[in-house]
Amino acid sequence: MTSALAGAGRGGTSRGDSPSRFERSRDPLVTDSPWRDRRLWLVQLAVAAIYIVRLIVEVRITHAHAPVPGIADFTTLGLFLWPVLYAAVTVGPTGGAVTAAWVAALSVPRDLAFLGGSDPVGAWAESTQVAALCVVAVVVGMRVAAERSARDRAERAGQALLAAEARYRALFESSVSPTLLVDRHGTVLEANAAAVALGGGAPTRLADLVGSVRAAACLSEGGPGTPTDDGSVLLIDSRQRGSGSRRFQVAATDLSGAGGDLVQVVLSDVTAEAERRAVAESYAEAVVAAQEEERRRLAQDLHDGPLQTLVHVARQVEGADTGEGSQSEVHATVLELVDELRRIARGLRPSVLDDLGLVAAVQRLLGDVEERSAVTATLGTTGTERRLTAPVELALFRVAQEAVSNAERHAEPTHIAVGISFETTEVRLLVSDDGRGFDPARAEAERRPGALGLSGMRERLLLTGGRLVVHAAPGQGTTVEAVVPALPP
Repeated sequence: MTSALAGAGRGGTSRGDSPSRFERSRDPLVTDSPWRDRRLWLVQLAVAAIYIVRLIVEVRITHAHAPVPGIADFTTLGLFLWPVLYAAVTVGPTGGAVTAAWVAALSVPRDLAFLGGSDPVGAWAESTQVAALCVVAVVVGMRVAAERSARDRAERAGQALLAAEARYRALFESSVSPTLLVDRHGTVLEANAAAVALGGGAPTRLADLVGSVRAAACLSEGGPGTPTDDGSVLLIDSRQRGSGSRRFQVAATDLSGAGGDLVQVVLSDVTAEAERRAVAESYAEAVVAAQEEERRRLAQDLHDGPLQTLVHVARQVEGADTGEGSQSEVHATVLELVDELRRIARGLRPSVLDDLGLVAAVQRLLGDVEERSAVTATLGTTGTERRLTAPVELALFRVAQEAVSNAERHAEPTHIAVGISFETTEVRLLVSDDGRGFDPARAEAERRPGALGLSGMRERLLLTGGRLVVHAAPGQGTTVEAVVPALPP
């Protein structure tokens, strides 16, 4: 594999060296279609010339077709063996057979002369030589064609291998994941640019990059993968200049069957995934804690409010029966109790959200803000107002509720503006205030354990396929933007 990679690195193969080049070459020995090969016709001319020269010599010297009648003449085999072999080797079995057939055709007059001169030995010798030439032409031609075809297939396989190695080299070098090629001793043989950048230079040992324990797990016989004892994925931390902590998943692939005892190690950056998982786990914990806190607050509100009021009502009813109270006092107390229960119920989940929709619920939310504080709150809408699915309406309302609550508690604003835009494919919610603002990145980094904040709003929107964007800066106010798909209810 190393030599292959090195070969690919020296230039590899171009698109012009693909196997189709050999298919287009029309090698007559491989395709066995030699008719356009001029060498075939030159050989035939050479055979005719040799035959004519021999005929002239024999006629002038012996006035016959054989030097010594009654004795076998093997000049045909000696003179025409080499042209037949040349045609079979250079042109192929068909070319050799054509040449041998041409020799046989030229030998017909000689055979007839032998038979006419009552020389059966000469006729037998001539026929035997022609048959031997035909056999030699076919056998040698087929053997040479088979060897050339095997060599052609080997060349095609070699070109395909070079092309595959060039593609692997390109993928190896351009991969954004740090990738290493190491031997069983942990020596790094190849490292792509991402691995060099991760290690601050070309690593020489796998243990220098991933640690000795993980390196041993990657190099151990028995297969790739480096799980820990509890089955979780191994992660490593790498602190780069100004980039903070990054986490990588280590995966090893055994390449022993690819031409060497090698292991490919790939480090996949899972920093974002790990952070996302940490936020989700923190969000789940915060939700549970918030539920418990809400139950505690609800129990306290019921104990301090409605329950105490009911005790007072019971005493007023008892006093009315004995003449110490009036029914009007009991009626007023019951109305107070109803208002208290309605306030508690609205705090848990406003019924107006289910009955009238998102816009009415947000309007009620802003009205409550103006009642309990000096902040002015306004609501504006664009597009055609319509009902959305219950999860989408609830997610947008909770985001508005959280954003308004955060602004009221932390930003000290004088005005809060909420805008809802009903677009064709999505709904956009904007909550802006003119408060003191903050740095979103710093707020996320300094988020207290158990605090929902921006992470909680993002998680709510992710469940509905939406997204959250926060525009804020110290002293310039804050705008929370939530966008969700506008699915019909």
